[in-house]
Amino acid sequence: MNILMNKKEKDKFGIMLPIEAPPLKYSLFVADKLSIIMQHRDATNWLLNNFIQLVFYTDNLNTIDFKTHFLTIWPADTFKIDQHGTNLFLRETTINDSILDLDEDNLLEHIIKWINKGLYIYANVDVSKLRNTKYYSDVPLCHSSLVYGYDKQYVYQLDFNQNEDFGTLAIPHEDYINALLSKDLEKIFIEEKGMKAKYNLTLIKVKEEYGSFCKLDKDVIKYWVKAYIDCEKTSLGSNPFFNSYPIECGLNIYECVKKMVLKLTKDELLDYRIFHVLYEHKKIMLMRIEKLMTNNMLYDDDSLQNACKDMIELTHEMRYLCLKYRITHSENIINKILNKLDALKQIDTSFMINLYKAL
Repeated sequence: MNILMNKKEKDKFGIMLPIEAPPLKYSLFVADKLSIIMQHRDATNWLLNNFIQLVFYTDNLNTIDFKTHFLTIWPADTFKIDQHGTNLFLRETTINDSILDLDEDNLLEHIIKWINKGLYIYANVDVSKLRNTKYYSDVPLCHSSLVYGYDKQYVYQLDFNQNEDFGTLAIPHEDYINALLSKDLEKIFIEEKGMKAKYNLTLIKVKEEYGSFCKLDKDVIKYWVKAYIDCEKTSLGSNPFFNSYPIECGLNIYECVKKMVLKLTKDELLDYRIFHVLYEHKKIMLMRIEKLMTNNMLYDDDSLQNACKDMIELTHEMRYLCLKYRITHSENIINKILNKLDALKQIDTSFMINLYKAL
């Protein structure tokens, strides 16, 4: 099963809550939350107003952590479990063993009750317990899991399949129970997340729509464009609410990406996700330009749109080259990627300056 539901579906076997195709899919936790948020009529405006800044976590230039994303579109990292950066659209309630006693006998009953009430289940699970998935292993691995439906045999989880396509995985009840209540999670929570819990999940509900509260805002967009040009470390402003890490932002990320490419290729571990972030960032930028023009908030003689399309093409080529390198390990491919990153930065710099002047 590999379906994105766009309306509530009920039948005698269970319930599927509504899911929308997310505009960003470079990370599972980003795609998961957006698949719920995008149901809200103001969500697209909010996305186009804010998702402009790029953040690179520079710790990875010293010690690589493959469990993280080196490059991200801010503020997507505030979507993670226990970091409630989506509260404008979602009501989120945390459940752990200090709040509710869950075990192998009652977990499925609670899952059914929650989904019947329209609540999505967003949990930390030990995905190594999920048979017939790419994660199945003898080595415990904590990952996020968004469950939005169930029937007599399965719970339905949004995820990337074996081919890395985003869609739905049908998880047998027993496997999901074993994954959420895995005995290995308690140790992982302490060592990797700094929290003491046996299990950890969040119940999510889309907030009711009472009038329009998030319009396309030219001033907000202009603020973020300037922050991008100035390489302002904007995520540091969230320090009172989220952990902070050494970062570079905006146009400064290109040099970091080049260094990361060279570091990764020493061990022939070039990470496709970096280039997919850049690709989706430029795709969203083109959407933003088109929406601003449609709303008579921006005049473009096609130069801004054409620059966006050129950047989309460059990032698409880099995605292809990355996959090709993982097969051939050719040094020539790495040189092509580095040259394309230089070209992308040049176009991006000119584009952002011209966009700022046009706003």
